[in-house]
Amino acid sequence: MKARTSSKRSLAIVLFCVISIGLFITVFRLSPFKQSGETSRRARRPEVPSEPKRAEVTSTKKAVAESDRRFSTAELSSYLQAKGHSAGAYAAVYDLTTDETLLKEALQRHPEASALLARGAWLLSDKALAGECAKRLIATQPDSSIGWYLSGMLALNASGDFSEAENFLVKGLERKPPVLFDEENATERREALESLGFSTQEARVKGLFGQIANAGPLKLDEAWTKIGKSNNQSLIEKGIGMTQHFMLDPRSPSGFQLAAMNSQIAMIRLLPGDQEFGDTGKTLAERKVDLEQRRKTLAKAIIFFNRSYTEGRMSPSQQVSWADDVLLRGDTAALMKVFEQQN
Repeated sequence: MKARTSSKRSLAIVLFCVISIGLFITVFRLSPFKQSGETSRRARRPEVPSEPKRAEVTSTKKAVAESDRRFSTAELSSYLQAKGHSAGAYAAVYDLTTDETLLKEALQRHPEASALLARGAWLLSDKALAGECAKRLIATQPDSSIGWYLSGMLALNASGDFSEAENFLVKGLERKPPVLFDEENATERREALESLGFSTQEARVKGLFGQIANAGPLKLDEAWTKIGKSNNQSLIEKGIGMTQHFMLDPRSPSGFQLAAMNSQIAMIRLLPGDQEFGDTGKTLAERKVDLEQRRKTLAKAIIFFNRSYTEGRMSPSQQVSWADDVLLRGDTAALMKVFEQQN
């Protein structure tokens, strides 16, 4: 670990990548479709989870960041060994390397570890193994929505079976929102980076993120785009509910928040504007206006943070304070706190 870019240059590139991904997702929105005769135009309520009272906390999350340097499994093998090849260490190393061979090895050693099963179901290119991971995730965490949602996405990708996908989404909506931020996992990543010679300060900031950070939201956006293009109003309504579920956790990574916002706006455009948005008392048209404003605020906060960091307006102690605040309350809330203090 002799040659590496400075932490300041690293995070600048990281945040640039993040903003690019957000813009990519925004530009390639779902195209409006002509509703077929079988698609009812009657105003029905999408089955969406209730909006939390503190919308400002859940509305944004600092856009997902990743290290600008991809680490190799060989570099981190000593760390894995020192940690006894634990499930947590495997998850951290995978996040920093996205090595599928490593993830498959981890799943063999820890077949019931939910963190590994979620990564396998979400990101493995081997769809048969990904499907098996989703099934095991449901078996180990039946009360969590994540396994059901991943199964629904896999059904869409594998066969385009809308009815099967919708059944999975309905079951997901009946369960707890996905928990996408794992403090223990962020700590493991920090320790892995320290083992490579990063300073404690650099590791605290960079350890919050990993290569997996960009892959997850893009995979979600793929699935939500397919839902939107299904020309199936009932499935689209469940898709809106799913995107809402992903925004309910105030600690979920902002990349997921951003992808959920963009996809929800795109799907709302495909339904009648006077249709009610769940039991919120708002119409879909009103919901879209709210979401667009929240997305604009998030974009401003990202740009502000990026400039503050790259132009040296954040001291090393402020950077560490921000990293600690992320672990305390989630990175969007931490980002928005800095943004609000300075504006």
